[in-house]
Amino acid sequence: MPFHEGDVVKKDTLLVALDSDMIKAELDKAIAQRQQATIDYKRLQKLLPRKLASEEEVARSLTTLNIAKAEQQLQQLRMDRTQIKATFDGVISQRNNEPGDAVNAHSHILSLIKPDSLLIKVNVSDQWLSLVNKGDAMQLTIDALGEIEHTAYVERIHPEISSITRKGTIELILRPVPERARAGQ
Repeated sequence: MPFHEGDVVKKDTLLVALDSDMIKAELDKAIAQRQQATIDYKRLQKLLPRKLASEEEVARSLTTLNIAKAEQQLQQLRMDRTQIKATFDGVISQRNNEPGDAVNAHSHILSLIKPDSLLIKVNVSDQWLSLVNKGDAMQLTIDALGEIEHTAYVERIHPEISSITRKGTIELILRPVPERARAGQ
């Protein structure tokens, strides 16, 4: 975990590497077993026409080869899951663990945000909600940045209206993000 809050990372950058020594050894073993099963199957196929091997032996060998291939794929999948890479260019916003920490499956290890767009959730009266459409442009101000109006676009309209507040939620995307704007403002 070489990155901390505020660090900028590029897409496909390795963010987290989990201990993979045992999985790597199991993958190496699976590769060797598949290679041996391939050799055995090919050898038996060559012997079959000369009646030096039975069809049953060849079929058993093919099954062994298919099992070895599946085992290798399984171990490769496990190995691939020991690395977490950035799926987009972004900034580390939260780091919840340190190297050497034991983490449970599905634990929140760190957060990566995309600073070139901000998602804004707005509660809108049900009277106005029916007038809003996906893609509509809306003007908004950010208190911390003064009275300047910024354009945001409707990205999503939530399907439910609160029975208590009589408001529905819409999500706006602010692009480009104004200079000095930060998530949470």
